[in-house]
Parts: sequence; structure tokens; C-alpha cells
Amino acid sequence: MSNKYSVNIIWSDEDAAYIAVSPEFGAGVSAFGGTLAEAARELTTALELEIEMSDSEGEPLPEPRVLSSYSGKTVVRLGSELHRMVAGEAARSGISLNSTLLTLISLGLGRSVEGRRIADPAESRRATG
Repeated sequence: MSNKYSVNIIWSDEDAAYIAVSPEFGAGVSAFGGTLAEAARELTTALELEIEMSDSEGEPLPEPRVLSSYSGKTVVRLGSELHRMVAGEAARSGISLNSTLLTLISLGLGRSVEGRRIADPAESRRATG
């Protein structure tokens, strides 16, 4: 039986094995294996059994997750004051409003990601120390 459900496989030190789960089913469907391939095979079997059982009991199945594709186009509504400020920055820089917004978003995301990289080790030291 073929299914289109997603699979996450992680190593568990506690279990000394790989644990495979299907996020669509929460913690309800999982499997263990000594190797990635074994955990994936075991999860495939567990998913097939779960699908068969749900079908026989008339229970609905969750929708499979699919990769999203992004066009790169979005619409953002700004308050008039923020719009004025960004338009002014674009004019001063001599670039389009779109390019200014893209630059500001990229800079903000870069700082956010960098902040997490710096904060994460400290958090783990506090938790273990």
C-alpha cells in the first residue's frame, strides 16, 4: 500500500535507536529501527496498518502534508506612517519601494537568525549547567 504521508526520523540516545514518526498522525504512529532504513520500513508498515484500521472503522485520515511552492509574490498592508517612512527611505536610497522592503526584511531576518544562533548555546548551557 502506498501513502503520501511525511516521515521524520531522529536518533534517540535513550532508546539507542532511530525513531520514525509521521507528523500528520502526531505521536500516534511511530516506529523504531537500528538504522534509518529500518526505521523507515517499520514506519511504512505502521502507517499501512493505521490506514487500514481507519478505513475499516470509517475514521477519517489526516490530509498528507505537501511541499509548498512560493511564487515570491505577496501583498503586505502597511500603516500609512510606516508606508511613508519606507517610501522616504526608498527615495533617499534611489531604489524601488519593493527593493527597499526586500532589503529591510532580509536584514531583519538575518538579525533574527543570528540572534538565535548566539542565544541557543547560552540556553543549553543554562539548562544543563
